[in-house]
Amino acid sequence: MSQKMNVYRVFVSSPTDVIAERQTAKSAILETSSFLEKNGIRLEPWLWEENAVSEFGKSPQEIITGQLGEYDLYIGIMGATFGSPTQKYGSGTEEEFNEAIRALQAGTLKHVSFFLRMLRFR
Repeated sequence: MSQKMNVYRVFVSSPTDVIAERQTAKSAILETSSFLEKNGIRLEPWLWEENAVSEFGKSPQEIITGQLGEYDLYIGIMGATFGSPTQKYGSGTEEEFNEAIRALQAGTLKHVSFFLRMLRFR
C-alpha cells in the first residue's frame, strides 16, 4: 500500500538582486523534499522566474499574484535593493510579504520566513 503524499508549495519571494540566493533556496527546498518524501511529505518551490508565464494587459505583480495561487510556506529574501514598486506597495516583495502575513494570521498559510543577505563593505 503506497503512502499518501502531502504536497506543500513553497513561495520564494524577493527582488531581482538576489537571484543566486533564490536558486540556493530552491536547491535547499528540493534537497529537504527528497529527505522528507520517505515520510510522505513533498515540497514544491515556486519562483516567479521559473513558474510565472507572460501575460498582456496586467502589471508584472498582478501576473505573479494571479498565477501563484495558494501556497503553504513563504520564504522572503532581501538583498541591497527593495524592488520595483507596485500599485499598492513600495515593491513586489513588500506586497507579497504583507499578503503572506495576512494569510498566516487568517490561518491559511503555515509558515513565513524572511532572510536578509549580508552585505560586504570594502
